[in-house]
Amino acid sequence: MNVLNPDYYNLVLLEIARLKVLGVPAVTLSIHFPLLYRPYLGENLYLLFVNFYSRLAGDLRANGLKIIVETQVLIPDEGPAGAPLTDFYNGLTWQEHVAGRAEVADTIAQVIRPDFLTVLSEPDTEAQVTGKHELDSVPGCSQLVYSIVRRLKQRPVPGMKIGAGAGTWHHRYRELATSFCRNTPVDYFSIHLYPVMRGVVDPVTGGIANFPDRAIEIADIAAFFRKTVALGEAWPFKKRRAELGQDISPGEIFARDPFSFWARLDTLFLRMTVKLAHYKKFEFHSPFWSRYFHAYVQYDDSTKDLSPEEIDRLAFQAARTAMINGAFTSTGTAYSSFILP
Repeated sequence: MNVLNPDYYNLVLLEIARLKVLGVPAVTLSIHFPLLYRPYLGENLYLLFVNFYSRLAGDLRANGLKIIVETQVLIPDEGPAGAPLTDFYNGLTWQEHVAGRAEVADTIAQVIRPDFLTVLSEPDTEAQVTGKHELDSVPGCSQLVYSIVRRLKQRPVPGMKIGAGAGTWHHRYRELATSFCRNTPVDYFSIHLYPVMRGVVDPVTGGIANFPDRAIEIADIAAFFRKTVALGEAWPFKKRRAELGQDISPGEIFARDPFSFWARLDTLFLRMTVKLAHYKKFEFHSPFWSRYFHAYVQYDDSTKDLSPEEIDRLAFQAARTAMINGAFTSTGTAYSSFILP
């Protein structure tokens, strides 16, 4: 649904109200480059998005919610629909890419004035999407982060903390955590936690990977440099051990999430990550697929052969109906119990 559609905004307000019922203290907004980038959008569309996010920030504050923003890059749609965005990325030099990312981060800071702003969260994903292979190296990632933070410091927003991070699956997670915390002026390292396997062979390094345990190691690295950590995104990735290293699209994996038989696993994962957040004193804990707090989809003959796009639409409609009716899943109510005092 178009985010500028008035019906969409009404749904956003409804979700805010439902999250408050669960006791959620903060909301994460994903605002990715080139969204809010004036040269890409044009003046009229740029102003429409600025007004949308300014209004949203005001409504979140009015509801007593803190605001977390993640900004990285938009992922193009598969097929011809994503070609214009891909061409846009390919047409940018590395310096233009860095400058554009910094400009969007500065716009977010001035328009929304969030409590937390994460300026890089999955450098490997950004490198793959944009073709900017400078992000395949730790110095390249640090250069991007340093440039964005330097731009933000020119017009500082009081009380706003700035972070950058990576996923626990990144084969250089240890080097990235060390470099960001030592060589850039970030306040926190943001962790993305999806793979839940332990004792598996890392498809890149060939070593043994314990993906959840890496979050603890990252927290210890940050603490050594007197920085904090946060869980920017988290949800159990429904990928088999045998599928590690295989070229399976994220959309195909995410299409496994909506089914209701996962509720027990999702609940256990959230309980584990909330305990981890308390244990290592995370700045915040942000589950990714919050729509499953409201509804799942039943797995049966009518749904088992649907395409990822069809399953996604079905899950969106189920969550929308549940929000209208004020319904929550067992995952949602369990999460509420985990985060409330």
